[in-house]
Amino acid sequence: MHRKDVGRIFIALALGTLVGCGGSGHSRATMTGKVTVAGKGPLTGGTIQFVLASDDKILGGGQVNPDGTYMVPDAPVGECKVVIDNQHLRAGGKVTGPIVPGKTLTRAPTATKKMNTAPKDLDTTIPDASPGIPKYMRMDASYYLAESTPITFTVPSGEGTKDFDVK
Repeated sequence: MHRKDVGRIFIALALGTLVGCGGSGHSRATMTGKVTVAGKGPLTGGTIQFVLASDDKILGGGQVNPDGTYMVPDAPVGECKVVIDNQHLRAGGKVTGPIVPGKTLTRAPTATKKMNTAPKDLDTTIPDASPGIPKYMRMDASYYLAESTPITFTVPSGEGTKDFDVK
């Protein structure tokens, strides 16, 4: 074997190794759209993931904004399962994310050891919902996992737009 041949083989192996490294090696696309609940209005917070149907280790995700819009900059191209979840906004029946407008506080933030309750003239209600506050909305649990989600979508190359409705 000549030195030139050894050099070419080395370069070919090095290039092959580089192609195999650096992420999944799978094509990615940017997806945008809106998530609604039962056709009545936007999902007001949560996450969305595009999970490649042929390999659940290849996925891309993003946040669902309070107006229901989302952007996923790294969705895998091809047939995907779409996972939509907002459980992080709820725990044990109570919202754990931002305070839900319209709920009454049980103790005013200014209460002291001397004063266990809010003064009678202090309004402890939170103003009506602001469009910038994500909140938990009930939806079918099947959307939370790739194994059970009823939504599939073929992500196109480059950029795509798709709206989703959950029940």
